[in-house]
Amino acid sequence: MNKKPFFRLSDWIAFGVTFVISLTVYTLTLQPTVGLEDSGELIVASDYLGVPHPPGYPIWSLLTWAFQWVFHKVTYHGYPNPAWAVNFFSAFTGAAACAVLALLVSRSGMDFLRNLKKETEVLGEKTESLFCCVAGIAAGLLLAFSQGLWSQSVIAEVYAPNILFQTAVLLFLYRWMCEPDNPRPLFLMAFVFGLGLTNHQTLLFMGAAIGVGVLVRNLKLARDFIIVGLFYVLMLIINKFGPEAWAWNRGWDHASFWVWSVYAVMIPVLGLFLPNGKTVCATYLLMLLGLSFYLYMPFSSDQNPPINWGYPRTWEGLMHAITRGQYEKVTLANVFSTTFLLQVGAYLRDLRAQFLGPIAALAILPFFAVRWLGKKNNFWLLTTAAAFVGVGILFIILQNPKIDLQTLFIARVQYIQSHAVYAIWIGYGLLLLMGGLDTLLSVIARKLFSEDGSRSNVDSVLRIITLLGVAMVFLLPFSLVAKNYFSRQQEKVVGGSEQNGHDFGWQFGNWQLRGVEGIKEDLWYYCGRDQEKFDEEWEKYPNPDYPPPMGTNAIFFGGTDPGRFVPTYMIYCPQVRSDVYLITQNALADNTYMAVMRDLYGDQIWIPSQQDSNHAFQEYVQGVQSGRINAGADVKTADGRVQVQGVAGVMQINGILCRQIFDHNQYITEEKTDESTRQSGAAVVPADPVGPDGKLRQRDFYVEESYVIPWMYPYLTPHGLIMKINNKPTPITREMIKNDQEFWGWYVDRLVNDRKFQRDIVARKSFSKLRSAIAGLYSARGHIQEAELAFRQAVALYPLSPEAVFRLADLYMRLKRFDEAREVIETFAAQDKHHDRTGAFLDQIDQVKTMSARKDELEQTIKDAKGASLDISQAFELISLYSALQEQAELRSMVNRVLSAQLPPQIKLQLAQQLAQMRRFDIAEVALVKYLAAKPDDTRIWIELAVVRMTLGHIPQALSALETAVEKGGDSARNQISKDARFRPLYSNPQFRSLVPAQAPKKTMQFNNLF
Repeated sequence: MNKKPFFRLSDWIAFGVTFVISLTVYTLTLQPTVGLEDSGELIVASDYLGVPHPPGYPIWSLLTWAFQWVFHKVTYHGYPNPAWAVNFFSAFTGAAACAVLALLVSRSGMDFLRNLKKETEVLGEKTESLFCCVAGIAAGLLLAFSQGLWSQSVIAEVYAPNILFQTAVLLFLYRWMCEPDNPRPLFLMAFVFGLGLTNHQTLLFMGAAIGVGVLVRNLKLARDFIIVGLFYVLMLIINKFGPEAWAWNRGWDHASFWVWSVYAVMIPVLGLFLPNGKTVCATYLLMLLGLSFYLYMPFSSDQNPPINWGYPRTWEGLMHAITRGQYEKVTLANVFSTTFLLQVGAYLRDLRAQFLGPIAALAILPFFAVRWLGKKNNFWLLTTAAAFVGVGILFIILQNPKIDLQTLFIARVQYIQSHAVYAIWIGYGLLLLMGGLDTLLSVIARKLFSEDGSRSNVDSVLRIITLLGVAMVFLLPFSLVAKNYFSRQQEKVVGGSEQNGHDFGWQFGNWQLRGVEGIKEDLWYYCGRDQEKFDEEWEKYPNPDYPPPMGTNAIFFGGTDPGRFVPTYMIYCPQVRSDVYLITQNALADNTYMAVMRDLYGDQIWIPSQQDSNHAFQEYVQGVQSGRINAGADVKTADGRVQVQGVAGVMQINGILCRQIFDHNQYITEEKTDESTRQSGAAVVPADPVGPDGKLRQRDFYVEESYVIPWMYPYLTPHGLIMKINNKPTPITREMIKNDQEFWGWYVDRLVNDRKFQRDIVARKSFSKLRSAIAGLYSARGHIQEAELAFRQAVALYPLSPEAVFRLADLYMRLKRFDEAREVIETFAAQDKHHDRTGAFLDQIDQVKTMSARKDELEQTIKDAKGASLDISQAFELISLYSALQEQAELRSMVNRVLSAQLPPQIKLQLAQQLAQMRRFDIAEVALVKYLAAKPDDTRIWIELAVVRMTLGHIPQALSALETAVEKGGDSARNQISKDARFRPLYSNPQFRSLVPAQAPKKTMQFNNLF
């Protein structure tokens, strides 16, 4: 007698219907080309079989490359469009994940119904199969149309395939739990689990469900798994706490690596001696086989792809990638705190929003039915509960997120795994609801009607009611489609899930690189290549010559994620400007990134060597030690090495390296071949690096700003979406301002009236950031009205942008428009109630308003005093207020007034101390010189003057002050100078070495002395 197949025809129908509907919706709403955020980076990594950001996603890269090979003929605006294939891979895997979930709910739902005696007696096999099938379809489509998965299944991302791996793990786990004597589903689950970890490591949280499932279904097998697992635990303990020479992570050029690698593979083999050894051994080895796809990364990295994150051809780079070395250290949430309750509350609100409140409530029903479901089904429910806790609650504890809108927007994609488990419960709830209501109606009908002629009519009515109920359940997921398009709350917070027609990523990159040429070309396609429509649209464009394309062989410093990733895609995939060199300004302090840059560009442009990078680091540290540079980070010494932790500090090092690249690449010495082709097929020929006068041609530089790099500001001018770094300090002319304002006026009006843009939060954030950067340039260069207009445009593009809002409010504070500043922040706070900076910013507005009023009062008091002697305490207070309010001209005027007054020298020294504490070393130098004019024998102050001058970069003058100190103080002064760590930057200076004996300072880090 043949055994019935585990999955019925109705189960496969649930799979097929769910897959077709999901894939159809995803394909219709697919992003047509490159997107923003990580899209460009991931697509380039896929196209060139490279290594994306940690943990590297090797299986994702391989599978998406295969999709690109199949769909390689797809184009966008006449250019190659590998982005579409990668986006479609997300759609395919997202639809497959929902289909697998439907298959799981349909098949496991049968077991649920067959344990309910009354339903089993009444429903019949056909009705039972129908209910299970429809419940499975509904569960799968509810997940498919949830905002989280839908939004990630139409773009280039790793989350849709992650859900496919997760649902496959659950399906194989359930299959094994139904027949725990058959190990084959367990083997499949182990391989898929290991393979899935090479797609996204959050799948690891499914380990809780696997452990519970094995434990409740086969305790002896679980025991053997634990015994073998303890040997892995032992390995981790020895590597963590044992001698360094024994550590596995020393690298593949050490014997310890190979010893532990063999050990890791042999552990399951040793498990063969256990009662369930064959199953345990095969399961562990298959999981390791899946994990082995991480070995793809060193081979990929060695081919020098354009996306080669972490440089994993080296052991350091491989560990950096696999261990997610670029991310901040994990700080677990305090589960006993109020903050954790708020975090869980925010998560549950997001969960409810994925499915709508009434639908989400259905997930509770299966847990009310546990009494009647039977042991096997309860074990399965317990396993799914462990999965939900693992990928939901435990993940929140590990993530420890803030609960403002911006953080939750970024974090929400990590919760899709728990949405999938929750959709399973909703499917069970719908199934039990259908089965229960149908059974109830049938029982009532039997009691009310006897076996007479009316019985057949009642049965017909019941069948109609049943079919109507089934139809309602089938249509229920489409309420989420309506929610996606009509929910204003969803649109405001996370935007729409659809991406059809959203080419903002293409605009972002094409218009930066090609300027008005790209704009004109895109408008031509926007008008459907209709000449009449195009002429009408082009007539609205303000300046047909602005912005000009980037100069040939230009260097482009990308900053934000889209600012570095989208141009990378445009340069390497459609190759619209493959002559441009793209360098990430935020990553220059990363040795692995610089190794990639040296491989890519080192034979064409000057790229800092390892030694140059070390010098930049030393320059920063020495600047901090001398007081010339504000640390902006945690700078500490450990094991003889100086460590810098903190974004501000790292960005200062990045700024130094940016300046080195800028200084060394002023002229084009070697052309980079431009392989791009226009629609006509004509190649773009690079300009001759030698100009008509026989001299080398100057290179153009551009920047898409992420963090401010102060040295750039005097060189920057607006350049369309981005800024140009001119080869010398350049004023911002009225013509530049006019071009910028007209361009952005046209573009902002176009964007804010585009319904697709209004529904695309990522696009709104990205373009708001671009405008904020140019507004910041205007502000720094003293163009206040222009800055205000640009900041207002940034806010209009995305009202929930903290950067645009806070920078606009800060500008209003500087202009003493305190009420407007408060209004801007309060409007923002009303929309993002949990943002942690709004309260402090409102307090700051009040403090600045109070300081401004006090400043006005002191100014009036001093003015009224007329010829009376200057009140020193009032003058010092006023100087502090000027400094706090950043009123530099007034600060200098009051300092000069104090220094010119007939006052004791000690007052001038106190003023110098105050100025040094405010880091106004330029004015402190003047005060010290005034003091020393009256007290020329004060050796200690001559030394402090040398420190101040060194901080200002005036080395000859600093050495002159030290000579005077030695002349007046002799050996005592020499000894003091030699032990002062602030003079460490001068140790290699011959003049300094002739003044003082070589002697290491007692302290390795000292930021000030007298000051």
